[in-house]
Order: sequence, then structure tokens, then C-alpha cells
Amino acid sequence: MIIANISRNTAGNIAPIFALCILPIFVIVGAAIDLRRQSNLENSLQSALDATVIATATRTDLKHNDRIQFGIDHFNSNAQNPCDNEPRFVIADNEVRGSASCRSKTSFLALLGMESLNVAADATAILPKGSEEAGAPICLHSLASSEKKAFLASGGSSLDLNGCTTQINSTSSEAVEFSGGSTLSSSGNCFVGGIKQGRSRIKPAAEESCEPYPDPFAAVTKPSVGACDHYGFNEDDDTVLRPGVYCDGLRVSNDHFVFEPGLYVIKDGTFESTGGATLEGEGVTFYLTGRYEEAGITWSGGGVYNFTAMKTGPLAGFIVYLDPDAEKDDKSVISGGGDTFYEGAFYFPGQELLISGGGTVTTPSPFTAYVADIIQYTGGSSLSIGIDEDATSVPVPDGFFKNGRAVGYARLIE
Repeated sequence: MIIANISRNTAGNIAPIFALCILPIFVIVGAAIDLRRQSNLENSLQSALDATVIATATRTDLKHNDRIQFGIDHFNSNAQNPCDNEPRFVIADNEVRGSASCRSKTSFLALLGMESLNVAADATAILPKGSEEAGAPICLHSLASSEKKAFLASGGSSLDLNGCTTQINSTSSEAVEFSGGSTLSSSGNCFVGGIKQGRSRIKPAAEESCEPYPDPFAAVTKPSVGACDHYGFNEDDDTVLRPGVYCDGLRVSNDHFVFEPGLYVIKDGTFESTGGATLEGEGVTFYLTGRYEEAGITWSGGGVYNFTAMKTGPLAGFIVYLDPDAEKDDKSVISGGGDTFYEGAFYFPGQELLISGGGTVTTPSPFTAYVADIIQYTGGSSLSIGIDEDATSVPVPDGFFKNGRAVGYARLIE
């Protein structure tokens, strides 16, 4: 009986002791979650502010108050978790200073009376003297002269052009369409024709008067094409590929493919990647050409793509260059929601470029640009690109500088 009472008393004491022990652990874990949330918000805030001061520094064409409003709009459209407080900007000559602050709501720390944590970011960008005359480079260029929907974003697509501009040559009154809540944020928008839908979600507003900018790359010196090194290349196992002439197309699927540095000529066929393949190459350029089969690319199936363009040769700076005189497929496609890193340019004259399937075509690359007859983003795709010549080791082709090269480019100094 005495033993039984001792057991009951011991069991009765364990519960409160356990509760007292577990409470600090619960608070520590909860605090870590709240602090992690604060850190994520701070990183998001800083990235949005960095991109905003760079973009605002290039907008020397705007009046002072309009420039500040541009900064506010740019920040709000880029911040993943917009703050209740508007960001503040101070513009002095060629320097733009920005600051933003928020309160990160807590869950577990709120139990201790801390309902929110402060989050703040500061950034400063400078545009070197002489740069303002040349303006920002083009990183998205639609060449079609009179097509409807020459530039289309639908299904909630989000396009963020960091420190660079759009150039849409089509004279159609319906040249540009942004539907389904799609948005565009850039340093400037030159739409020769009209906007059918989504005008309020395009920042900044399109220029009131804009002239077409003819294809600047049509006369680029083309590489010589030798004899075929491969016929109908088709592989679905881990493979290291070497530069050469791939006739009747190049197809890879399912596995990991490493492209050694150099020029890959794909003649009389398409370049296809399917089945979630991983493709990577440092210092590579794909030249699509031929007269007997249609040329283009299809990169799909949730693949992972990591390419940096060649730094020398006639096609330096291009990841993909479609021969303007080649027989062409109707469109080239990038889709499937895979991860990407592209440092270089894509050039598809006479062809539609389609990004679809909910893909997240984002890149931390300092240089990514697209040129095609028609450019369309569908299915909720997200695109983040830019051109920072000071940060990239890949040469940026002259054709991306519509008004000539600037002396320097807006860059962060803090």
C-alpha cells in the first residue's frame, strides 16, 4: 500500500515538472520561427529596395516628383511582402538613396508580449556622369512589325526587368496585352503600337511617342559550319557533350548533361530537352541553322538549366542565336517550372518565344536578355532579368544599347 501511494504521488508530480521543462523549449523553438520569418522578410525587403534604387537612378528622364513616385511603384510591385509604410527616397543629382521599414508580425513571441519585430533596409545607387544620355539598355525586344499580341503576358505572369527596358516594334493598336493580373516593372517601356489590356499594371507607363528599333543582330557575322559530327543525337543517360555540328537536331531527356565550353551548331533540326533533364554549360553558345528542317528550341518538362554564354567569337554574349536565314519552327518554348540561370542573350528572329506552364524563369544573373518576333508569357510564369555590364563577365552585344553605350551604369554603392 505504501509503495502504491509513492507511485501515485510520483506520477502526479511528473506532469507539472514536464510542463515546466517543455515550456522553455516551446518558447525557444517558437522564437526561432518568428526570427526566421523576420530574416526572410528583411532579405525580401533588401532585394526589392536594391533593384528599385538602381532602376530609379536610370530614370533621369523623369521630373523629381515623378521619379520618386516611380521608385515607390517599383518597390511595391517587387516586394514579396509589401509594407504598410511607403518607402522613402532621396534623389540628389545622380545618386538615389532609399529606405524601407516594416513590422514582422510574430506568433510565438506574441505570447511574451512581442507582437511584432522591426525590419528595415537601406540602399544607395549611383549613375555615373554621362550615363543618363544613353539610357538603360534593352533586355526584352519584340521585332514583329505589325502583329497583335506581339508582347503578351497572361495567367498572372510577373515580369521584372531590373535596370533595363522593353522595346515592342509592332504598330498594331493591340500590340501589348497583359491579362489575368499579369504585371510588368521595368526602367522604361517603348511600345510603338497600343496596349489592348493591362495598362495600369505596366510600370512605368509606356512612352508617349516611340519609334521602332530594327533588328540590331541580323547582320552579326555568322560562324562557319563544317561537316556533321553527330546525326540525330538523342540521349537519356548522363552525358558530357562537346562542341561540334549536330545535324538532324539535338535531343536530351531525363538525366544530367554537361556541355563543355565552345560553339554547338544545331543544323536542320531542333534542340529539345524533356523529362526533367538537367543541362549546364559554362562558356557555351548554341547556333541554330539549316535549310531542310525547322530550327528552334524546346526546353520543357521541369528541367534545370544553367548556361553562361561564350565570351569570345562572332556570337560572344549569346546563349542561343537563331540564324535569321534558317528554316524556322513556328516557336521556341521554355516551360515546365524548372530552375534556371542564364547569363547571356537569346535571339529568335522570325519566331515566337513562349514561356509557359507555370515556370519560374527567374535568374540572379547580371545579364539576361530576350529578342524574338513575338514574346509571350503564359501560365503564371515569373521572369526576372536585367543587364549590369559592370557585374557580368560575358560581353553584352552592342545591339542592346539603343542609344549607344553609356559611360557607366547605375550600381549599388551601399
